[in-house]
Amino acid sequence: MLEKSEIIIESYWGDCKVADYNADGYPDIFICGYDMQEDGLAEIFVNERITKVNNISNDKIEIGPIPAKEKLFIKSEQSITAYHFYLLTGEEIQYNQIHSKELSIDIKGLSAGIYILKLNFADNDVIKKITIL
Repeated sequence: MLEKSEIIIESYWGDCKVADYNADGYPDIFICGYDMQEDGLAEIFVNERITKVNNISNDKIEIGPIPAKEKLFIKSEQSITAYHFYLLTGEEIQYNQIHSKELSIDIKGLSAGIYILKLNFADNDVIKKITIL
């Protein structure tokens, strides 16, 4: 678990880190980068929706292409039970229940930008930063 100071020191512009920043037992999201006016920003979004995050090794989940333009393809060794797309504000904008190890998500309707993708599995969740062109 990263300490509060470590999460900021180890972050770079355009980065997203997940850690329990406020020590409430739930993962929070730290994001830094530039907004649409190219002003620098760094914010911590306190978790009020996501209840757990356990890592599945990166070699067991394939997500691409990144950055994505029209479709996002996901392949996993474990069955995915649902996926969620969040704006960086934490607002959920897309949700779908599924039961598959492979899926294709149509993202044509989403504006260009950075999103948070949460994948639900039977006994854990995985969160990834997704860039859409």
